[in-house]
Amino acid sequence: MKRKKNRGLEFLWGAIVLLLLCSIPVFATPKGFLELQFNQFHNSFSDIVFLALTQLGDGIIFVPFVILFLFWKTSFSIFLILCGLFNTILVSLGKKLLFPGFPRPAEFFKGVDFYQVPGVNLYHWNSFPSGHTTTAFSICFAFSIIFSKHPKIQRMMLILAIGIGLSRVYLMQHFFGDIWMGAALGLVATLAAREVTLRYFSGKKLKKPFIKTKPASILSLRKRIILQQKLAG
Repeated sequence: MKRKKNRGLEFLWGAIVLLLLCSIPVFATPKGFLELQFNQFHNSFSDIVFLALTQLGDGIIFVPFVILFLFWKTSFSIFLILCGLFNTILVSLGKKLLFPGFPRPAEFFKGVDFYQVPGVNLYHWNSFPSGHTTTAFSICFAFSIIFSKHPKIQRMMLILAIGIGLSRVYLMQHFFGDIWMGAALGLVATLAAREVTLRYFSGKKLKKPFIKTKPASILSLRKRIILQQKLAG
């Protein structure tokens, strides 16, 4: 990784502006009011979309990309590992130390009739912050940094991160305040991971792939096909 001033700034500033604009309605309205209003806008298509989106916020999503980047730049893999590590630390501190046992919507709205997406197992405790949203904003911000030369990718990543965050409210697994804080923590985790990577894991050796492969040339591949045809004939 190289230290560049424009690394993921479009994603970062877009996320910051979004958080600032949403902070007043999220924290100034009574808890549960916005969630019940949002819960009214449901249909079978949205159920499928948000169910798919929420899966992308699972922390396991880091693993395949860490492996893939080992074939490109080792420092990128280290960067993603650090993102996942810092995510885990921040979310664990929030859920288990600072805000243990905070009720989720399923517990908070006991006795209230709200729409539940079929097949979703609702959790009841440790609501704050949203771990899925933290993961979503962290990994999407990380990709925005890695592919900073492509503004369209940054915009797509921001839209994707927002969609994953909203899926947690749509599925009634979290409150808007939970995903707000999750988004903020995701940004912090990735900024911290980037700084550590630049300071300690940006040497020349780490800019090379950890797993080196030599893809076969078109000519050699053609020779193999011809040889196989001869053997088969």
